[in-house]
Amino acid sequence: MRITDHSAIDQTLGYRQRYRQLHVITEIHENLHTVCDQFLGLANDYKKIIYGNWIYFYTSKISDIISLAQGPMHLNPQISQAEITHDKNTIPLLNPQHQFRTYFRSRQVKEQQFKALSEFLDSNREYVKSSSGLKSFFRKYQADSSRWTMWTMDYYYVDHSDMKFVTALSLITPGLVSKTKQIVMVNKT
Repeated sequence: MRITDHSAIDQTLGYRQRYRQLHVITEIHENLHTVCDQFLGLANDYKKIIYGNWIYFYTSKISDIISLAQGPMHLNPQISQAEITHDKNTIPLLNPQHQFRTYFRSRQVKEQQFKALSEFLDSNREYVKSSSGLKSFFRKYQADSSRWTMWTMDYYYVDHSDMKFVTALSLITPGLVSKTKQIVMVNKT
C-alpha cells in the first residue's frame, strides 16, 4: 500500500503468496483495494506514510480526513493540526552545514553496489553527511556480510552542498535517488 496503485497491490500480494508461501485472506485483499480507491478519490495533495498497521496521513484539507474517516473502511482518525512555516520542497534546519538533502528510494541493493556506495560516502565524509538510518544500514551489513542483497529505505538520506553528488550516487546505484530538497536555515524563536 506504499504505492497507491491497484496493480502494485496485486503484484505485492502475488509475490507474498508465491515466494513467502503466505495465504492472503480475500477480505484483506479487498480492504487494500478499498483503501486504495479512497486515496485515489482525493482531489487535494496529501502525503501518506505507512508504518506497520498505521497510516499517517498529512494534508492541508480537513475535508480529506473526514472523507477517509467516513469511507467504507470506517477509519478512526486522530487529528492533529500544525502550522507549516516553510516551502513544501525545503528542509528547515537551525544550523545547516549543507545546501541539499537527497533521499533514497526503497529498493534492493546488490553487494557490488553496496560496497561502491559505502566506499564513496566514506571517502567523501567531509563533504557529505549520511543520515543515522543510512549509517545503521552500513553497520548492519558489515556485521553480517553473508547477506548478498540489502534493501535501502525511503527515509535514508545524505546532506551535501554540491549537486554532483546526486549524479555520482545515480551512477553508483542507478535508480537509488528519489528526490533532492534544498536545506534552508530557520531562526530559533
